[in-house]
Amino acid sequence: MELEVLSYEEGCPEIVLGRFEDITRLNELENAYIRQARVNQLLLEDSLAHAEVDLTGDRVMRLYGNWKRCLGHMEEHSYSRLLNMLEYKGVKPEDRKDFRLYFDRESLLARF
Repeated sequence: MELEVLSYEEGCPEIVLGRFEDITRLNELENAYIRQARVNQLLLEDSLAHAEVDLTGDRVMRLYGNWKRCLGHMEEHSYSRLLNMLEYKGVKPEDRKDFRLYFDRESLLARF
């Protein structure tokens, strides 16, 4: 409920407007968002390694888990550079083509 006083006459409100709004749907959406955020956080906490990247800007924002311990110096570098490093240090030669197909910056941008 919202009330707004429009005018006063001798110190007393003369016109007051009120508005009622059903915020049930808004609250439901907010609760669903909070639940999903908790689920996402739990999933990420259990992962061995994950990162926050800006694909459009081709930059690594943050590394977590094993990637933070091993590649912490790669933060604030390009996603493409990180991907190359991961490809040649952690992916078997026979799997590199598929790795590149799934994680290449252009491929991800095209899918999302």
